[in-house]
Amino acid sequence: MSIAIVTDSSSQLSPEEIEQCDAIVVPITIVIDDVEYADGVDITAATFYERIGDGVRLSTSQPSPGAFLSAWQRAAAAGATEIVSIHVGQEHSGTLNSARVAATSLDVPITIIDSRTTSYGLGIVVREVAARLASTGSTKGIAEFADQLIDGIGTVFILQDLRYVLKGGRMRQARLPTGTNDVPVLGGVGGGYQLIGTGRTIDELVDQMAASLLAGSHMRHAAIAFAAPDTLEFTEKLETRMTESPLVESVRRYRMGPAIAVHTGPGTAGGFQWPA
Repeated sequence: MSIAIVTDSSSQLSPEEIEQCDAIVVPITIVIDDVEYADGVDITAATFYERIGDGVRLSTSQPSPGAFLSAWQRAAAAGATEIVSIHVGQEHSGTLNSARVAATSLDVPITIIDSRTTSYGLGIVVREVAARLASTGSTKGIAEFADQLIDGIGTVFILQDLRYVLKGGRMRQARLPTGTNDVPVLGGVGGGYQLIGTGRTIDELVDQMAASLLAGSHMRHAAIAFAAPDTLEFTEKLETRMTESPLVESVRRYRMGPAIAVHTGPGTAGGFQWPA
């Protein structure tokens, strides 16, 4: 029996992680000034950040059902007898609906998992599910395993330029502050998030992000985002705080790519934690 893992490029997994998970990644479509690019195929994170700026029109579109069906058929042709397909939460994108439509045309047994999150939160689910499948060799109980894992994944992030997220109509429930120079800090566990504070200096914002990622007494892993070059100081300071904490078992850095940055802007910083 061979079990294939499929995800989408919202997961922010590096090429090394994709290879480690033996995953197939279906790209989100990035639209820059009406030109379409396949995320991670036609455009990289570095190229994307060089392109964006005032006046540039940005959007994304989810993969078509045909794109998912093609990926699953490739997996089956390579010998997969079962498929686990894990995707960005349906509250964030129509990607999951495309996958569900495609699943009606597939002959191979498939388990579709709603990660209830996005960005590296999705990547965490893919990594942990891949490890579970490798150790058990079975999809039995995998949806329940993923659901319990998702309940424990926490995120925190800042939005330095609200134009991106407000334009897309996302995060209305967070009641983002407008008409102020304060930068909002958002966070939550289990796929949800809310406004947890605001700040103006790097140290103020890093303090709040670190406090959110370190809440509770359990041991955890942490993953810290690196977006545009001008957010590197946030990344390094937050990584230091995680590395110095006795509650953090491991710290890794991930690159925030176009599929996420289109909606959050180049000044985004933050990360994820999940139980060790």
